Amino acid sequence: MPRTKQQREAQLRVMEKALVEGLTPDEVVAAAASRFGISTQAAQRDLNTLRERLAAQGRAIRPTVADPVALALAILRRDRIYQQAIQHNDRRIALEAEKDRCRLLGVYPDDHAVAVEPEDADLDRAIERELANLAASRSATAAEGTAAAYPRLADLPAD
Repeated sequence: MPRTKQQREAQLRVMEKALVEGLTPDEVVAAAASRFGISTQAAQRDLNTLRERLAAQGRAIRPTVADPVALALAILRRDRIYQQAIQHNDRRIALEAEKDRCRLLGVYPDDHAVAVEPEDADLDRAIERELANLAASRSATAAEGTAAAYPRLADLPAD
């Protein structure tokens, strides 16, 4: 008898929990096939569906992340550690898990990122232009002599 949508969703939640708890994808597929009485192919399709959902969650958090599935799983694992720590009244572990989860979510600014305001970028370009002009005038000075670079000196009588 085929499964209902509700049964499949419940099975997907169990499979997701198994991934969060550290089972490998192959172990999750084998366990799902055995526990739910579905074929290995159906369990693999469910795992692929789960990966697609996790990837969408990861991309929603950080669109440019290299592995959105790993990011989503890492966040879910921090959530699980946080919940277990709260249940055991271990505030230190709960705080560490929450800080790490917030870091993964991008709540804290990146320590190494330097924010460049648009006016700063314009200023940088202006400085680069001035340095290029200065370098060009120095090379012109060397080629044309001091009198060409400093016209007032050209007006002075030579000794």
